[in-house]
Amino acid sequence: VNSDEVLKLARFTQFEVIRRLAGLAQRHGKHVVLKRHPLCDSQTIEKMLEEVSGNDFVHISRCSVHRLIPKSTCVLVSNSGVGLQALVHGKAVYTLASSEYAHMTVQIEDIDDLERLFFDEASPQKPEIRRQLGYLLNEYWVDMSSEDAIVRRLEAHMQAFQTSAHADAPQNEPEQKPTLSILHRANKELGDVILYDVADGVPQG
Repeated sequence: VNSDEVLKLARFTQFEVIRRLAGLAQRHGKHVVLKRHPLCDSQTIEKMLEEVSGNDFVHISRCSVHRLIPKSTCVLVSNSGVGLQALVHGKAVYTLASSEYAHMTVQIEDIDDLERLFFDEASPQKPEIRRQLGYLLNEYWVDMSSEDAIVRRLEAHMQAFQTSAHADAPQNEPEQKPTLSILHRANKELGDVILYDVADGVPQG
């Protein structure tokens, strides 16, 4: 949606990308499916979609992304969670903005590079991307709908920090007791930070 803070990290506007894709789809005779965010209420976006809807190779879909992604050759996003979902599906992902998973995608730095999408041959996902994706999901991110999962992750980070601090401390200094006030404070306030994306059913936070 246009009000999303992460759009500040985008290299291009949605409008110039949609117009360019529509033109490329017509030129190459390949279909492009646009999926509007279910919470988007922008009249400007509405007019943009109406503008390109007359193109025989551009389709506006209301289907679930989990139905669209498996049938796609590749997926283009700015930095939406849909890009991560497409990686989980094993698809080639092209990104227009910075994100935590951008290094696993083909990053579009120039608007003219959008033409690369139309030559994508849906090759198998590289093993290193699978490994990086597994690390991101299992070790870096945490399920914000589970207080226990958050507490366990915080405890693990606190333990790692304490171990590292102890190893780096001069041997002649007395060992300091670990400070757990941050963990206690976080545990107390977890109920206030657990949010849900109702539209997609994906925890956000």
